[in-house]
Amino acid sequence: SLCDLVHPEEMEKCKENLRSIRKAADDEVIETTCRIRTASNEWRWIQIRSVVFRRNEPGEPVELIRTIHDVSVQMRSETELHEKVRQLRVVQMELRERQDQLQDLNQRLAALATTDGLTGLYNYRAFHEKLAEETRRARRYDYPLSIVFSDVDDFKAYNDRFGHPAG
Repeated sequence: SLCDLVHPEEMEKCKENLRSIRKAADDEVIETTCRIRTASNEWRWIQIRSVVFRRNEPGEPVELIRTIHDVSVQMRSETELHEKVRQLRVVQMELRERQDQLQDLNQRLAALATTDGLTGLYNYRAFHEKLAEETRRARRYDYPLSIVFSDVDDFKAYNDRFGHPAG
């Protein structure tokens, strides 16, 4: 029997193929692909197509017409393709993780570049960028723009006493 030559991992598939052949309608082609051991003791992939040629009185198949094709090259190519796709997915996941990390680092860098490390308030550079942005907006929409500066006397003493975050 052909099943005696089938790779142990393919045995259940072989048995399922035989069950399908028993249930097959007349002229229905039943197809499977499995590994078999050759005379030189190597494993080859084959594709088997079976059609019931004759049945006995109870309707059980007694003669089959089968075509068997060696598809080892195709199966190796498909296996290699699947492995390359798997590797590509791993690389894509790593790339997404690195992109997320880079985005986080860029956000932290932007915060460091625009805020005072001591107070957490926008720094001189951020002030000038915001002033330029608001000036462009005021010109575009023809809105008035005002800037108010204030200087609190002896503020250093307040900061020294209560700390910069309070100030």
